[in-house]
Amino acid sequence: TTAPNPGCVLDFTLNAPTSSPSPTPTATPSLTCSVSSADIIIALDRSGSMNKVIGNKLGLNWEKEAAVSFLNYLQSQPAATQNNVRVGVVAWAGVNSLVTSLPLTNDLSSVISWVNAIGGSSQDYYSCIDCALDKSASLLTTPSHRRYVILMSDGVGNRIVSSFPQNTQSSCTSPTPPSCTNVQPLELQCERANTNAITRANTLKAQGLIFHVVGYGSRVAPITMNEVTLEGISSGTDFY
Repeated sequence: TTAPNPGCVLDFTLNAPTSSPSPTPTATPSLTCSVSSADIIIALDRSGSMNKVIGNKLGLNWEKEAAVSFLNYLQSQPAATQNNVRVGVVAWAGVNSLVTSLPLTNDLSSVISWVNAIGGSSQDYYSCIDCALDKSASLLTTPSHRRYVILMSDGVGNRIVSSFPQNTQSSCTSPTPPSCTNVQPLELQCERANTNAITRANTLKAQGLIFHVVGYGSRVAPITMNEVTLEGISSGTDFY
């Protein structure tokens, strides 16, 4: 995917089928840099739905494997290329104050270690996608660099930035998002949470951020991901 300004061009080819029986997310990006630098945030969904089995392992583990594969590829590049790329990480679930992050760095080994340590939490298992977008944007503060977010998720949102932190269904309507529906196997979804995420992504795209979105789950019955949200966040016309 080519961004509107000259410099680093970040391309992805992923083998990540989203239907049963087993997704195999293998990141094989191509990275070339000529003038400007690239800043990349890898945003990983650690919510409850990503701590369920997809294929033959937890969805979060698929995410972490894809992220590490990407980072290993970057480490295999010449030093001049590595020095031109900074990578950070955001890990999120449903509570905005519990979103964790690793700031941008050239130390890819430390990024791999940070990714491998990400886990789910019984105290934070809903999903606030726009919390992830907000945190990612806050780390991408150098407009002269190409700024990328690689978002990995099933696209099922049920919290917004201002939601109460309690992990109870009542906090879905107080203060909202309203209209939460428990649709199995997608579980609890809130339309406002999904539309907030798309609106926030569009605002950030207008500011120059580029979103690559990797979806996890099944797009055939039983459907376990929200394609509309994933497509709406992506800078392209689809997601991986």
